[in-house]
Amino acid sequence: MRTKTKSQVKDLELDQIEDGLCYLCGKPGSDSMDHVPPKNLFAPEDRKGLITVPTHGTCNRSFSKDDEYFRLCMTAAAYEDRQAHKVWIGPVLRGIHRPESARFKADILEHLKTAELRVGDDFVGHAPVMLQDPARLHGIANRIVRGLYRHLSGSVLALEWPVSSALMPPSSLQAFHELTSPLASIGNGTFLFRRVLLSKDEREGVYTLVFYRTVVFFGFTGSVIRSKLFPHEGKVLAGAGSGPTK
Repeated sequence: MRTKTKSQVKDLELDQIEDGLCYLCGKPGSDSMDHVPPKNLFAPEDRKGLITVPTHGTCNRSFSKDDEYFRLCMTAAAYEDRQAHKVWIGPVLRGIHRPESARFKADILEHLKTAELRVGDDFVGHAPVMLQDPARLHGIANRIVRGLYRHLSGSVLALEWPVSSALMPPSSLQAFHELTSPLASIGNGTFLFRRVLLSKDEREGVYTLVFYRTVVFFGFTGSVIRSKLFPHEGKVLAGAGSGPTK
């Protein structure tokens, strides 16, 4: 397969903008492209072949702080991964120390708590840990799922259609490995994903999202599959976690 030139890619993006609804609000008039997942997760040298979908610039910009928070949490959790380490020691640390990031830095420090470190049953000391905001992380994961649906299906999910996500242990990948298709890789393994449809309705699907080969989310469009995997949960709210943090 021949690689598209930069001008061909730009022409394709312009066609998508003109013909597409915004994947975030569902309204016409898209005037820009959004990266799915956020571009800031990728080191500069790993940004070839990223997924983009049409959106409104105003919708896209409303998530910038959440994207920065998501990058911080993902790279910290996957620090030993080579791709995560590159992003952590470069863009993440530079971003934290920027003067305009004083409020963001203060928010991080506010959520640092002291925890005990143990090796087996042996106490080895104390260290600061950051308490993460699950709702905020799931909001970004849900947005990524909406973007992947737009990319793979060529259509936009209605805002009232349920979209949700669940943070999973890494071992869950192995449990589903033989039942599903291989993971697609973007950015030299920075992001891996796949979609599985278990219904004739394309809106009912389960998405595997893997960040830095370490952090695993399952994303769900619709509620049928999730209700079967997690039968004891309450009702999934439509569009849960899709709005930006103010």
